[in-house]
Amino acid sequence: MERKLATVLFVDLVDSTALVAGADPEVARRRVTQFFDRVSHCVTTHGGIVEKFAGDAVLAAFGIPQAHEDDAERAVRAALAMLDSVAELGLEARVGVESGEVVVDEADSTFATGEAVTLAARLQQAAGAGEVLIGPHAYRLTSGRLQTEDVGPLDVKGFGDRIWTWRAEAVLDGALKRGGVAAPLVGREAELELLQNTYERAVRNRRAHLFTLYGDPGVGKSRLAQEFVEGLEGATVLVGRALPYGESVTYWPLAEMVKSAAGITDDDPLEVAVEKLRESCENEAIADLLGLASGVLEAVKGERSQQEIAWAAREWVERMAENQPLVLAFEDIHWAEDALLDLIEHLAEWVRDAPLLIISLARAELLDVRPGWGGGRLRATAIELEPLGREESEQLVEALATDGPIDADALEALLDKTEGNPLFVASSPSGSLTPSRR
Repeated sequence: MERKLATVLFVDLVDSTALVAGADPEVARRRVTQFFDRVSHCVTTHGGIVEKFAGDAVLAAFGIPQAHEDDAERAVRAALAMLDSVAELGLEARVGVESGEVVVDEADSTFATGEAVTLAARLQQAAGAGEVLIGPHAYRLTSGRLQTEDVGPLDVKGFGDRIWTWRAEAVLDGALKRGGVAAPLVGREAELELLQNTYERAVRNRRAHLFTLYGDPGVGKSRLAQEFVEGLEGATVLVGRALPYGESVTYWPLAEMVKSAAGITDDDPLEVAVEKLRESCENEAIADLLGLASGVLEAVKGERSQQEIAWAAREWVERMAENQPLVLAFEDIHWAEDALLDLIEHLAEWVRDAPLLIISLARAELLDVRPGWGGGRLRATAIELEPLGREESEQLVEALATDGPIDADALEALLDKTEGNPLFVASSPSGSLTPSRR
């Protein structure tokens, strides 16, 4: 048995008793089966595993057997997708999500128990129809990536203290992800200065520059980019993130950027989205091509080539950068499909007379599929973020410990366990940060 950090999701069918009691048994069984199929599809599509079915409920986990830095966000995305999916069947669900340590059987990657499992189940029971409730650790790991409503503390059976809870309402696409508790940037001063100098050079020369930031999961790539973006004045910043799951994700990051620039929301009817897109582009041909790439213009028939979409994206970028500098941040491009990687390189190579900084955040495995990424260009920079040193890790722990100095033994154990990874420090159970009794 092994302990692992994971995010647990519990979902159940609302009013299943009434459904079964009021329908032909075969019809009821078919409806419940459809519910399970929809829920399971949402879990697996977002990279999770279905642990078990229990009555009319489903238990799923994200981060087992393979951990990802965004497992908590994946779980919430899956939960929100479930609500929409089962609603198409005329059904309602309620979901609870929490992150934490679980005990895993290494032989078959199933998990047996853990506080996160219990709390996710209790949150599911407390949720209303069509609601997703998330616990404190899941909230901390998705900070800045979700639109939430503070539900406040709940009395939860089996927990001595009341548990603060949030209602997840939407994922904030188009924003740099910043998991964990807000803390000062530690140990990244040189990298931040290089990023700032690169931006100033791109603005001064009015030329595109590709800046790639490599690093392991949780090492702080998005945190560094966020710190840089927050210090900018007079620039347009658009963010898109490549997804390793879901449907029609080839140009997903471009779609996020286009929609953000045009002010398009997920609630906009198609005709409103089309109007906003065409107004923002001031060129119908560009708007239609970008609309196809981003899935906005479902009404436009026919496919377009990668070359046409690349042309439209370049024209759009140059127009966006006419009046003020433009920063495009592509997150997690190690998950990007070839078409998107080609597009990023095309923009870096062919955008002209435009102050443009393209920031690409990736794990080193990007180089397995693109060994020459960014190579051969005069205006390309690539750096790797290393884990924090011992002293820097201590500074981060001190910044996160709000209850006073940390017990020396607990600090030593935490530093050994997290190995300089900022995300692992931030996502450590609160019990790891035990105040010193001195």
